[in-house]
Amino acid sequence: MQTDLERADELQGIGTELMSFRHYGVDSIRPKCIELCRMAQNLAERQQHRMTVLSKCRELQLMIEQVRS
Repeated sequence: MQTDLERADELQGIGTELMSFRHYGVDSIRPKCIELCRMAQNLAERQQHRMTVLSKCRELQLMIEQVRS
């Protein structure tokens, strides 16, 4: 998933660069960059949420193991 976020960041940079050069497709590039940014942010938030849940699960598992011992 991290490589997806890195690739999205790279593509957004390319799009921004094209827009700064007043590329003929700027009207098409801008909305795609905005959508890509939104999707990458959503993916990063989901990844962070999963990491938080997994961390809490791991803590609970460790507590259960301590009680059993």
